[in-house]
Amino acid sequence: MAQHDINDMNLQMASARIPPSWCPENERRYSFRRWRQDVALWAAATDMDVARQGAAVALRLTGEAKKLAHAIGAAELVAGRVMADENGVVAPRTGLEMLIIMLSRQYAALTQEEQLHSISTIMGFRRKGLESTDECVARFELARHQAETHIE
Repeated sequence: MAQHDINDMNLQMASARIPPSWCPENERRYSFRRWRQDVALWAAATDMDVARQGAAVALRLTGEAKKLAHAIGAAELVAGRVMADENGVVAPRTGLEMLIIMLSRQYAALTQEEQLHSISTIMGFRRKGLESTDECVARFELARHQAETHIE
């Protein structure tokens, strides 16, 4: 199954009330980075109370990520807590923010990994068989934008 098919399946199952699902065992098909972006979009679009968002996202995790969410506990997923983010900034966090921070510590790619992936994508860029010029240019611009944001 193609990566866009997996991504589409996860997003089709998501709605304003249901966040996208993610499993670390499927990282190659649906990356943690992409899932985190999808959750941010979901959080912006949902009408669900902020206090319930962390628990809703935790329920959509599977595999080892679900075990991490269970270790956090329902009370903290609802109430949140004061904790440091990836940059060491200590502040009160919602349950969703706390969950994302903890999952990022475990599953987010290292900066060097993202940089190498971006460089190899640009260096290995080729037009696909029956791809139109517009599709090729759009795909290249996306790859270039991703490389720029990872190489800073």
